[in-house]
Amino acid sequence: MTTTADLRAAVETYWSAAEARDWDALAATLADDVLYEVPQTREYVRGKERYLRFSRACPEGRSVRVESVVTDAEARRAAVRTHFVMETDPDLGLDAGASEAGAPGAHRSPGETLALHFFVFDEAGRISAITGFRPEPRELSESPETSESPERGGPPGDNPGGPPRPVPPSSARYAAERKAGR
Repeated sequence: MTTTADLRAAVETYWSAAEARDWDALAATLADDVLYEVPQTREYVRGKERYLRFSRACPEGRSVRVESVVTDAEARRAAVRTHFVMETDPDLGLDAGASEAGAPGAHRSPGETLALHFFVFDEAGRISAITGFRPEPRELSESPETSESPERGGPPGDNPGGPPRPVPPSSARYAAERKAGR
Protein backbone atom coordinates (compact mmCIF):
# COMPACT_ATOMS: atom_id res chain seq x y z
CA MET A 1 0.00 0.00 0.00
CA THR A 2 1.33 3.41 -1.01
CA THR A 3 1.08 6.18 1.58
CA THR A 4 1.17 9.95 1.21
CA ALA A 5 4.68 9.84 2.75
CA ASP A 6 5.69 7.46 -0.07
CA LEU A 7 4.44 9.96 -2.65
CA ARG A 8 6.39 12.78 -1.04
CA ALA A 9 9.53 10.63 -1.07
CA ALA A 10 8.96 9.71 -4.74
CA VAL A 11 8.59 13.38 -5.69
CA GLU A 12 11.77 14.32 -3.79
CA THR A 13 13.66 11.43 -5.42
CA TYR A 14 12.33 12.40 -8.88
CA TRP A 15 13.53 16.01 -8.56
CA SER A 16 16.88 15.21 -6.94
CA ALA A 17 17.59 12.59 -9.64
CA ALA A 18 16.58 15.01 -12.42
CA GLU A 19 18.81 17.75 -11.00
CA ALA A 20 21.75 15.34 -10.60
CA ARG A 21 21.05 13.87 -14.06
CA ASP A 22 21.00 10.44 -12.43
CA TRP A 23 18.98 8.67 -15.11
CA ASP A 24 18.82 5.31 -13.33
CA ALA A 25 17.37 6.88 -10.17
CA LEU A 26 14.95 8.95 -12.25
CA ALA A 27 13.85 5.86 -14.20
CA ALA A 28 13.14 4.02 -10.94
CA THR A 29 10.47 6.63 -10.06
CA LEU A 30 8.62 6.29 -13.40
CA ALA A 31 5.99 3.86 -14.63
CA ASP A 32 6.75 2.29 -18.02
CA ASP A 33 3.88 4.18 -19.70
CA VAL A 34 4.49 7.55 -18.00
CA LEU A 35 2.98 10.57 -19.76
CA TYR A 36 4.79 13.90 -19.43
CA GLU A 37 2.97 16.99 -20.64
CA VAL A 38 3.44 20.74 -20.62
CA PRO A 39 0.24 22.22 -22.07
CA GLN A 40 1.85 25.67 -22.50
CA THR A 41 4.31 24.29 -25.06
CA ARG A 42 2.23 21.34 -26.27
CA GLU A 43 4.95 18.94 -25.22
CA TYR A 44 3.68 15.39 -24.74
CA VAL A 45 6.06 12.52 -24.20
CA ARG A 46 4.73 9.01 -23.54
CA GLY A 47 6.84 6.16 -22.22
CA LYS A 48 9.72 5.89 -19.79
CA GLU A 49 12.48 5.49 -22.38
CA ARG A 50 11.24 8.43 -24.47
CA TYR A 51 10.92 10.59 -21.36
CA LEU A 52 14.46 9.72 -20.27
CA ARG A 53 15.80 10.65 -23.75
CA PHE A 54 13.80 13.88 -23.59
CA SER A 55 15.23 14.67 -20.14
CA ARG A 56 18.81 13.96 -21.25
CA ALA A 57 18.36 16.54 -24.02
CA CYS A 58 17.41 19.28 -21.56
CA PRO A 59 20.16 21.82 -20.96
CA GLU A 60 22.21 21.37 -17.81
CA GLY A 61 22.66 24.04 -15.20
CA ARG A 62 19.51 24.13 -13.13
CA SER A 63 18.86 23.48 -9.51
CA VAL A 64 15.45 22.53 -8.20
CA ARG A 65 14.03 22.92 -4.73
CA VAL A 66 10.70 21.35 -3.84
CA GLU A 67 8.83 24.01 -1.87
CA SER A 68 5.65 22.11 -1.11
CA VAL A 69 3.91 18.82 -1.82
CA VAL A 70 0.18 18.29 -1.36
CA THR A 71 -1.17 14.77 -1.77
CA ASP A 72 -4.67 13.36 -1.92
CA ALA A 73 -6.06 11.08 0.77
CA GLU A 74 -5.93 8.04 -1.54
CA ALA A 75 -2.16 8.48 -2.13
CA ARG A 76 -2.57 8.60 -5.93
CA ARG A 77 -1.96 12.28 -6.77
CA ALA A 78 0.40 15.05 -5.71
CA ALA A 79 0.59 18.76 -6.50
CA VAL A 80 4.13 20.09 -6.23
CA ARG A 81 5.43 23.65 -6.15
CA THR A 82 9.05 23.86 -7.24
CA HIS A 83 11.62 26.64 -7.30
CA PHE A 84 14.06 26.50 -10.23
CA VAL A 85 17.33 28.41 -10.44
CA MET A 86 18.95 28.45 -13.87
CA GLU A 87 22.55 29.34 -14.62
CA THR A 88 23.06 32.47 -16.70
CA ASP A 89 23.60 32.17 -20.43
CA PRO A 90 26.17 34.80 -21.53
CA ASP A 91 25.53 34.01 -25.23
CA LEU A 92 21.94 35.19 -24.90
CA GLY A 93 22.70 38.23 -22.76
CA LEU A 94 20.11 37.27 -20.16
CA ASP A 95 19.57 34.76 -17.45
CA ALA A 96 18.53 31.38 -18.78
CA GLY A 97 15.32 31.41 -16.75
CA ALA A 98 14.23 34.97 -17.50
CA SER A 99 11.20 35.61 -19.66
CA GLU A 100 11.48 38.05 -22.54
CA ALA A 101 8.63 40.23 -21.38
CA GLY A 102 9.56 40.06 -17.71
CA ALA A 103 6.13 38.71 -16.83
CA PRO A 104 4.99 40.07 -13.46
CA GLY A 105 5.60 37.56 -10.69
CA ALA A 106 7.36 35.15 -13.01
CA HIS A 107 10.70 35.35 -11.24
CA ARG A 108 11.93 35.97 -7.73
CA SER A 109 15.17 37.25 -9.24
CA PRO A 110 16.90 36.82 -12.62
CA GLY A 111 17.35 33.15 -13.49
CA GLU A 112 14.74 31.95 -11.03
CA THR A 113 11.19 30.76 -11.55
CA LEU A 114 8.47 28.86 -9.78
CA ALA A 115 6.57 25.98 -11.33
CA LEU A 116 3.65 23.72 -10.49
CA HIS A 117 3.70 20.04 -11.36
CA PHE A 118 0.86 17.59 -10.94
CA PHE A 119 1.87 13.96 -10.50
CA VAL A 120 -0.30 10.86 -10.80
CA PHE A 121 0.96 7.58 -9.36
CA ASP A 122 0.18 3.97 -10.25
CA GLU A 123 -0.67 1.21 -7.75
CA ALA A 124 3.06 0.52 -7.19
CA GLY A 125 3.75 4.15 -6.28
CA ARG A 126 5.54 4.97 -9.55
CA ILE A 127 4.85 8.19 -11.44
CA SER A 128 2.41 7.52 -14.29
CA ALA A 129 1.74 11.13 -15.34
CA ILE A 130 3.38 14.54 -14.90
CA THR A 131 1.78 17.82 -15.97
CA GLY A 132 3.89 20.94 -15.57
CA PHE A 133 3.05 24.67 -15.59
CA ARG A 134 5.30 27.72 -15.31
CA PRO A 135 4.08 31.30 -14.85
CA GLU A 136 5.98 32.86 -17.75
CA PRO A 137 5.15 32.47 -21.43
CA ARG A 138 6.97 29.54 -23.02
CA GLU A 139 7.79 28.66 -26.60
CA LEU A 140 7.48 25.16 -27.96
CA SER A 141 10.77 23.32 -27.74
CA GLU A 142 11.75 21.17 -30.69
CA SER A 143 12.73 17.80 -29.30
CA PRO A 144 12.78 14.52 -31.16
CA GLU A 145 10.88 12.99 -28.26
CA THR A 146 7.99 15.43 -28.62
CA SER A 147 8.04 16.06 -32.37
CA GLU A 148 7.79 12.34 -33.21
CA SER A 149 5.29 11.62 -30.48
CA PRO A 150 1.81 10.56 -31.61
CA GLU A 151 0.47 12.70 -28.79
CA ARG A 152 2.06 15.88 -30.25
CA GLY A 153 -0.48 18.63 -30.63
CA GLY A 154 -2.71 17.52 -27.80
CA PRO A 155 -3.14 14.96 -25.09
CA PRO A 156 -4.70 11.59 -25.84
CA GLY A 157 -8.39 12.09 -26.56
CA ASP A 158 -7.92 15.76 -27.40
CA ASN A 159 -10.06 16.86 -30.35
CA PRO A 160 -11.38 13.36 -31.08
CA GLY A 161 -12.20 12.84 -34.72
CA GLY A 162 -10.98 16.30 -35.63
CA PRO A 163 -7.80 17.47 -37.33
CA PRO A 164 -4.59 17.57 -35.29
CA ARG A 165 -3.95 20.79 -33.45
CA PRO A 166 -1.41 23.04 -35.22
CA VAL A 167 2.14 23.00 -33.91
CA PRO A 168 3.68 26.45 -33.40
CA PRO A 169 7.15 27.24 -34.77
CA SER A 170 10.02 25.71 -32.85
CA SER A 171 11.97 27.67 -30.32
CA ALA A 172 14.97 29.31 -31.94
CA ARG A 173 16.75 29.24 -28.59
CA TYR A 174 16.32 25.49 -28.16
CA ALA A 175 17.51 24.88 -31.72
CA ALA A 176 20.59 27.04 -31.09
CA GLU A 177 21.33 25.13 -27.87
CA ARG A 178 21.01 21.78 -29.64
CA LYS A 179 23.29 22.99 -32.44
CA ALA A 180 25.86 24.20 -29.89
CA GLY A 181 25.70 20.81 -28.16
CA ARG A 182 24.24 22.12 -24.91
